[in-house]
Amino acid sequence: MAWLPVTIRISNMPSPTPHDRYRLGAEIAKGGLGRIFAAEDAVLGREVAVKVMREGLSAESEARFVREARVTARLQHPNIIPVLDFGELPGKDGRRKLFLCMKRIGGMDLRDLLSRLAGGNEELRRTYSRARLLAMFQEVCLAVAYAHSKGVVHRDLKPANIMVGEFGEVLVLDWGLASEKRQGMGKVREGGEGGLGPGMGMGQKDVMGEVVDGSGAHDSTHVPSPGGITRAGDVMGTPAYMAPEQALGDAAAIDERTDIFALGTILYEILTFRPAISGDSMEEILDRARSGIVAPISGAHASHRRGDLHSDLHAVPPELESICMKALAPRREDRFPSALSLHAAIQSFLEGAQDLERRAAEALKRLEAGRGFAGEYLRLRGEIDAAAAEVEMLHEKIPSHEPAAKKRPLWDAEARLRALRDRRIEKFTRASAEFSGALAADAGCAEAADGLCELYHERFLEAEKRRDRDEMLLNRRLLESHDGAGRWRARLDAPGRLTVRAFAFGCGCLKAAPGLRAE
Repeated sequence: MAWLPVTIRISNMPSPTPHDRYRLGAEIAKGGLGRIFAAEDAVLGREVAVKVMREGLSAESEARFVREARVTARLQHPNIIPVLDFGELPGKDGRRKLFLCMKRIGGMDLRDLLSRLAGGNEELRRTYSRARLLAMFQEVCLAVAYAHSKGVVHRDLKPANIMVGEFGEVLVLDWGLASEKRQGMGKVREGGEGGLGPGMGMGQKDVMGEVVDGSGAHDSTHVPSPGGITRAGDVMGTPAYMAPEQALGDAAAIDERTDIFALGTILYEILTFRPAISGDSMEEILDRARSGIVAPISGAHASHRRGDLHSDLHAVPPELESICMKALAPRREDRFPSALSLHAAIQSFLEGAQDLERRAAEALKRLEAGRGFAGEYLRLRGEIDAAAAEVEMLHEKIPSHEPAAKKRPLWDAEARLRALRDRRIEKFTRASAEFSGALAADAGCAEAADGLCELYHERFLEAEKRRDRDEMLLNRRLLESHDGAGRWRARLDAPGRLTVRAFAFGCGCLKAAPGLRAE
């Protein structure tokens, strides 16, 4: 292969300053540390989002802004919002103003999506099945697993920090509270100013994950110890999604499993459309988070599930609940050891659910086929009875000494009777095989069991009519093996009570004979 030389004239390419390169548009969000602008990259001609640090903030806030940029830039993963640029813009009075340029994603955050699903948005219901929501959750697990492999713990995972793009993207946002392990050491290093500053509540979210406007139990918060730097005793994160060790401010105990608990709260909300931890006040929610006690999905929250949701988003399989509650274990040691193991558990469930769906579909297909064959089997009984009656009539009508020509109608009638009986046996065999196949695919298919019971019940009655005791016993035992509720057995036994009413007549015809006494 020959390579063609390519000459690039660097001197002709534009090299604008950040102030000239990023043309800021409308402000789309704001938070405690910065303001978010829709922007255009003049060099590459692309839409971006630019976060500009607020003026007048402390040195600690500036350090946290820088650290957030560096941590996010280190995490190169398809499910983590990418950092495109970082630097300074000229501010008022000549003072520098830090900025962070990131990819701009259209769509909504997971909190908004779940809220709309719970509210009955028909279009979203058709698009976001439980299987798709779980697949999205798996992508979050992969992003978190990658961050953990780089020594980064997010510490503020929640639906509001997960972006769902218009074209299927799933991105984990807002790494501003992330903690890092020192290189070669197991301890966690906190960064800059702990928690979120005043006004950093949880209202609308922009494409960079900045939390803006509003306040409440789902907001990122910081309850600091004396002094400004994060240390033991600080409570950082979002109360409704905090692990017990995080809510207790036990910085030494916070590790990857703290994020596993937060992932469990997200999974809980995906399954129930309710937060795993809730309360009437911030303190109440923090107290519950510290206890680590979460109501089982099938327990206290069952009565609060929205009955108007489509079925696959309503009933929660016990296997899936078990996965969720393991991630939400109060003790770190009882949780999944890693985000990858949680991802694997969800994958196993999805594969099992797909297998169950396949089996249920196969069972239904075979059930319908069995019903068709059984219907023909039952219908042929009438034709056989009519054909048998015709044969009997011809036997009586045509003497045995008649010539072959006159016996032809009898022989034809006997041939038709044999063909009908052979055909009926074939339909019985096919129906039995299809019903048995349906039960093999789905052992809980009661309709298939009923189909078999109906076949054996019919054959029992026919054997009874012929006084064939062996055939009666065989079909009764076959029927009983599939009659879990005992309904068909009751038909055979026909239990009941006979009531005889006697009347007294004026004549003496019913008088007892001499020596006999009526009782």
